[in-house]
Order: sequence, then C-alpha cells, then structure tokens
Amino acid sequence: PGYLPLATDSRGEWVGNMRRVSRSLTAHGGRAVAPEMAVAALVNSGRFCDTCHGARPLRSKHCAVCKRCVSRMDHHCPIVGTCVGAKNQRHFAAALGSMFVAQCIFISFSWLHISHVYVSG
Repeated sequence: PGYLPLATDSRGEWVGNMRRVSRSLTAHGGRAVAPEMAVAALVNSGRFCDTCHGARPLRSKHCAVCKRCVSRMDHHCPIVGTCVGAKNQRHFAAALGSMFVAQCIFISFSWLHISHVYVSG
C-alpha cells in the first residue's frame, strides 16, 4: 500500500547522522545533503515520524493499526485489512465500484423475487 521504509535508529541518532553526513560532504568540497537549517526544519516541521524514526514525504501518515508510515495514506480499511495508500488506491476504488454494482444487482433481483411472490400470491 505504499509503506515507507522503517529506520532502525532513534530520532536523535538520525539527526546526528544527517548532520555528520552534511559536515563530511561540505568538508570534502561537496554540496551539503542536509545542512543544519534543513535538518532543524525537517525535524521541527512535523515531517519526521517519531514512531518510525524517519523522514516522511508529503501526504504520508502513520497508521496506528499497521504501525507503519504510508505514502499518500487515505485510511486503514478493516475490510481489506490494510491501509489504502499510494499503491492500492485504484484497486480499492475498483473494489468499491464492484461491490456497489453487486449490491444493485442483488437488490434488483430481490425486488423482482418479492414482487413475483406477492403478486402471484
């Protein structure tokens, strides 16, 4: 459903690693991957998941049931038993559409059967 990879370290370790990588790149003449202000902005902006210990892209949320961050999460569906996210939204919409069509067919045949039983009496 679009699960984001889990980080194995804590928030403090992740921030320290990002700062270390940034300093080592700038020391060797490279462009900083995550300068101090960018790391602080990411950590303080709410785009860092405290449960998964990782940076979250836009529109991703942490699911309390699956215990994972899901990219473009819509909701956790108890019928399917998983989150509806970036990789299965079309399949979920198709399943809803087919359930709607099946229920319409069921109701129409039930109506025909009930009307036939009571009319022919």
